[in-house]
Amino acid sequence: MASRAPDFDALIEVVYEAPLEEVPWRNALTVLRRELDCAAVTLILRSPAEGDSGLILTEGGTPDWESAYSEHYFALDPFVGLTPDCVITLQEVIPMEDFVASDFYESFMRPSGTHHILGFDTHEPGGFEARFRASRSLEGEAFGASEKRLCEQLLPHLKRALQIHSRIALAESERDVYAKAVEQFAVGAIFLDRSGKVLQMNRVAERLVGERAGLRVVDGSLCAAGQAASRELARMIAAAIEIRPAARPGVARALRIRRDGGGRDLGVVVRSVPPAEASDRLDAPAAVVFIGGPEEDVPLARETIRQLFDLTPAEASLAALLAAGRSLDRAAGELGITRNTARAHLRSVFSKSGVTRQAELVHLISRSVAHLG
Repeated sequence: MASRAPDFDALIEVVYEAPLEEVPWRNALTVLRRELDCAAVTLILRSPAEGDSGLILTEGGTPDWESAYSEHYFALDPFVGLTPDCVITLQEVIPMEDFVASDFYESFMRPSGTHHILGFDTHEPGGFEARFRASRSLEGEAFGASEKRLCEQLLPHLKRALQIHSRIALAESERDVYAKAVEQFAVGAIFLDRSGKVLQMNRVAERLVGERAGLRVVDGSLCAAGQAASRELARMIAAAIEIRPAARPGVARALRIRRDGGGRDLGVVVRSVPPAEASDRLDAPAAVVFIGGPEEDVPLARETIRQLFDLTPAEASLAALLAAGRSLDRAAGELGITRNTARAHLRSVFSKSGVTRQAELVHLISRSVAHLG
């Protein structure tokens, strides 16, 4: 077995912590730069391409290195397309005399003070692709056997950490899409922990709670206006948390809460959040409270409605207002058209959408993906 650096175990720990850093990989790259005695260490998580600057993380180097490479010089780089999971030096790819005579070296490497390069490429089929590069200046020594050996020992751990990073990023991306979809329907969402304390809330919920118009957070707990409503809300939350360990959704519990100062009531639904199969952290959500206010306008993308039902812009504008609850007369007034013109538009909308009544049209649009446009 190859000998390991004295602090190899600590280095492995840093590598696996990298995806969980507040700024992923920042500390890990700093440590790797120090261990490899480099001028710069770079991790390319998405390779640059025409019209795409990619995703490049760098520790060290000149301030404009990343932007210059991603905007232009990536196309000239000869140190690409390496054999996967194989640590290699630049000299093993191209003779140094040929490299220093290249446009890439003259225009990019030499001005940035970079001369020696060590690196590897890694990927998984259908998943992430990543490139790791360590560089030294002309004055520094060329990378030798000891640096290659250290990188070869690190490679499987770096690859696994990159897989973890990729899956976390994918999960966060999917979560953001779902969260934005909920917000598009003007629905507030508040997540609670096992003790019923508020963990987080989306922007709609933040606004509703911030207005203190029926709901508020007191000492970390969600409370309703009025003692009776507050007790009932607490009971519903406790019941949702109680059934959670059974990993079954149970029956949603609903409640209407009066708004302070008048206005239509808030609709509240409480559901349990079943524990994850592989983990059940103490700070994992145990229940979620969904909030809907009847006065909230659910945004409808008129261009999406136009495309869905092959409408004209004027027809789509009328359909969006009707789906948002406007009467035909009020919609005509907001659009600045006569009632007869509005009726003509509506007949055309009926013909194109396949419905015959205004209520059917509202139902059709409300059940469509127009809210997500």
